[in-house]
Amino acid sequence: MSEVHSWVIIKFGGKSVADRACWDTIAGIADKHLKQGKKPVIVCSALTRISDKLETLLDDAVIGSYDAILDEIRFDHYSLGKSLGLDTAQLLQPDFDELKQLVTGVSLVKEASARVRAQVMAFGELMLTKLGAAYLQSQSVRIAWKDSRQFLVSREDGNVDPESNYTKAKCDYEKDERLIQALASEEVDVLILQGFIASNPRGETVLLGRGGSDTSAAYFAAKL
Repeated sequence: MSEVHSWVIIKFGGKSVADRACWDTIAGIADKHLKQGKKPVIVCSALTRISDKLETLLDDAVIGSYDAILDEIRFDHYSLGKSLGLDTAQLLQPDFDELKQLVTGVSLVKEASARVRAQVMAFGELMLTKLGAAYLQSQSVRIAWKDSRQFLVSREDGNVDPESNYTKAKCDYEKDERLIQALASEEVDVLILQGFIASNPRGETVLLGRGGSDTSAAYFAAKL
């Protein structure tokens, strides 16, 4: 039987993850909970306006010209990484390579399916949490980065527009022993996961709707 933890979910939105001072605050909040005997699970949104920019990136790719907005998205993340003293290229270049590959495909077919939109939109939370985890680790926080899509699986609804199953997905939220054991087995003090994203039963990326990071935090609280 796994060790019993007193979990606490702490969720941070775009403006509260925007710079080094924000991440020092996050570290302080996590430390306060640790001193109270709780195990913090940090759930984060993307950087401010990044979700909007990723939507613009897709729209621009459909009409064939997306380099400028992709450069903006890269600049925003590299600026945060620089303020955190991180090697952002090492951390995020594979993500940007994959993102470019996806939007290049969109520009070739002149269409962005709901499945591809979900994949592209997920990069905001994935990249932000990678930077955050690396910074907290550099500050001697014992932290593990986990992919929310491993633990939040949507239930598909045949009564709605099929696109909604990719962009406005819903997940079960009963107590989840698999999640509890997976997180409890990590030999760390703090865990960080992404809001807004989940997977479907086929393992594809889905979104929980705009504002879905709050929903993610609630799901994790219920499942733990």
